[in-house]
Amino acid sequence: MRTFTKLKLLALSGLTLTLFICANESNAAYVCAGKIDAISQPYEGSVQLLSAQLYGDSTPRTICNLKSAWNGVDPATCKGWLAALLSAKAMSSVVNIQYNDTTTACPQQAAYGNASAPWAIW
Repeated sequence: MRTFTKLKLLALSGLTLTLFICANESNAAYVCAGKIDAISQPYEGSVQLLSAQLYGDSTPRTICNLKSAWNGVDPATCKGWLAALLSAKAMSSVVNIQYNDTTTACPQQAAYGNASAPWAIW
């Protein structure tokens, strides 16, 4: 009976350690919301978003690339996102961009191509 209790304790300890490791490695989802100041499309195919309301400044953040996959976002998804962004800009609507990374706030998103790829845009 004592061996069974020790095994249960050992299994519980392993589960706790696994959960702790997974919790520390996981990314947190957060949403940036605001109006778009400008959308830039440089020659290499990237789509860059400028928004002081979203990011706290007017430095461009790369969202995706229309020519090739960028940070896991394929060009087909990029085209859909660009359409949504252009529509929001034209209507002066608020856009929501969800990120799922280790950054904890929208103003901390890196500039230009160093930004994390969005998880979703609506």
